[in-house]
Amino acid sequence: MKIELELTTPQFVYLSAAFHSYCEFNKPKFHTLSGQQKAIYTISQAVADKLYTRTRGLSRQPSPSKTKKGKPKLHKLTLIYHEARAVSVYMCEAKDIEPDEFFRALANNIYSQLDQKL
Repeated sequence: MKIELELTTPQFVYLSAAFHSYCEFNKPKFHTLSGQQKAIYTISQAVADKLYTRTRGLSRQPSPSKTKKGKPKLHKLTLIYHEARAVSVYMCEAKDIEPDEFFRALANNIYSQLDQKL
């Protein structure tokens, strides 16, 4: 089952950076994680790689970030169910512990989209 998200450029960049930092933080202590945490880590690694390549493509595009009607341009992200579930679990935690209000709003918006589709 595939889940499609429509994210703005800041949401895409935030999600990519968050997953990249999560994977880098947990990489050295992988052997100490529980079985469920190892599963979430490996899924997160695949999602981080997918997001990184897409984010690099977005940063190279000279296209405007707004449409003609003034709304932000949305980029589609297709995730498999288990990837979407891992992102949902991470965003549920991130929206509560994020110190910056802007990033908290981005995490909350991503979590809301995922919660509606899952």
